[in-house]
Amino acid sequence: MEHVRVFDEDTRTRMKVYLVRHGESVPREGLTPLQAREAALSVWGKAQARAAARFLKGKHIESIISSPYARAKETAEFISLTCGVPLRLDERLCEWEPVHDLEGKAFAALVQSLRARETAARSVEETYEQALSRVGAVLDEQRKTNSQEAVCIVAHELILQNLLMGLTNERQSLALASISCVEYAGGTWRLVFVNKKLQFFTRALRRLRRYF
Repeated sequence: MEHVRVFDEDTRTRMKVYLVRHGESVPREGLTPLQAREAALSVWGKAQARAAARFLKGKHIESIISSPYARAKETAEFISLTCGVPLRLDERLCEWEPVHDLEGKAFAALVQSLRARETAARSVEETYEQALSRVGAVLDEQRKTNSQEAVCIVAHELILQNLLMGLTNERQSLALASISCVEYAGGTWRLVFVNKKLQFFTRALRRLRRYF
């Protein structure tokens, strides 16, 4: 699939990026936004994170960057430990929280609604373009300053969907602990795979969940 935009084109660089959505967290209903940031992984979420880490082992990852939210950080820590790669936290990977009354909308419809709102009135907390710019800057920095064979980014559903749509025009909801992969080569971003749910481990996870 062809890219929609390249943030800072450089035809000399090659880079593969694994995009990981965090595992399931403990319930966050009724929590303030600040409290929700500190919601840890559930037992099920930790099992999901371990499965993601096992999948990524051997993928020649040389850098792991995560949102500082606890659920993403914990997921990234499992990956870091399994792959033997240091973890770095980056506030620019925090979740995109545009407007609360649009929560639950399909991603494409969400973006369309936000763009319509922004045209009518500047009532959006953070626009799609602003969110894309901050997470895109993380990729640009990695590409400019390093020669990594592969990079892993651990973050949240909306911000990762935002990035995927900006790079490849892919519009798909991302499951908890799912992994997507994009590759940059010749000045173009290409979708390798999206929303891999680690089906080989699903049955074992379901059996484990019955006990908790």
